[in-house]
Amino acid sequence: MVPRGDDHHPPRPGGARGRSPRRLACTWHTFSPEWAIATGFEETRRAELDTEPRSRVTFDLGPDGGLVKLTVTQCDLMTGGQIIELVSRGWPRVLADLKTLVETGDLDGR
Repeated sequence: MVPRGDDHHPPRPGGARGRSPRRLACTWHTFSPEWAIATGFEETRRAELDTEPRSRVTFDLGPDGGLVKLTVTQCDLMTGGQIIELVSRGWPRVLADLKTLVETGDLDGR
């Protein structure tokens, strides 16, 4: 978890690291005023989201028979927080779109 404060709270996701060609891990989410405008979130809701601790997301690629399996793990989420609710709805959509893109090369049919 990244401590809060101006020196430790950069305006973009940070800490992206790849430990191997099959793993990418990064600190997730910074809720800036620019993000709120771009995504249509009210400033009061943005400020509430920004009080929650940063989470970490890891993307792992691994074999699955003759296919490749992608596992997305997000941790350090606040129990009962708003962010866990948002990502619980967001990741399934993002991953479904990724699957469509990989299988068809196109997202227009979604």
